[in-house]
Amino acid sequence: MEELIRSQNLQAGDRLPTERALEQSLSCSRTEIRRALSQLEIDGRVIRHVGRGTFVAPSRTPSVDAVTVNASPAELMATRMLLEPRVAAMAALTATQADFDEMERCLAGGDGADVHEEFEAWDVALHRSFAVATHNGVILAMVDILHSSRNDPSWGGLKRRTFNLARCEGYRGEHRRIVEALQERDAERAEQAMRQHLESVRNTILG
Repeated sequence: MEELIRSQNLQAGDRLPTERALEQSLSCSRTEIRRALSQLEIDGRVIRHVGRGTFVAPSRTPSVDAVTVNASPAELMATRMLLEPRVAAMAALTATQADFDEMERCLAGGDGADVHEEFEAWDVALHRSFAVATHNGVILAMVDILHSSRNDPSWGGLKRRTFNLARCEGYRGEHRRIVEALQERDAERAEQAMRQHLESVRNTILG
């Protein structure tokens, strides 16, 4: 799908072929096409509009390449607890409307995700959007390193085993409260909401 966008020189705002056309040209099943489009949407590469089609999204400024760190789940959570609440406080003062739009996009994606892998992808995208909203490249690079560590099998296994729709709904509410505090430019409340969310995650993952 990425190669198709490049080979046809599709630019931001250009419409992708229909799912039927992609199915025929790429020799893939409709399920595979939809899964690929979903991942591209999570990654911010495309924008999907019901009834209108799928369009190439505006390009983003890439972060520096993240370095994968072999961290235990406990180490990862301790570092997230140290960093991410302060990131939220900073983002409350620096976020632009485009940043808020991206947060809302990620919230909507998470609201529609009912399987672990998809919800986890939207979760990463949302937390990254908070770092992007600081407009600080060093902070974004640090958060990207943290998120790359979430690919570790031990972390993924714990998240998968503890995933259920009730807990997922709780995370959605916590995510919404963080974004609302950011939108209201309330740095203290954003920091507190992030800390409470991470404490909830930590208690679920580590007990």
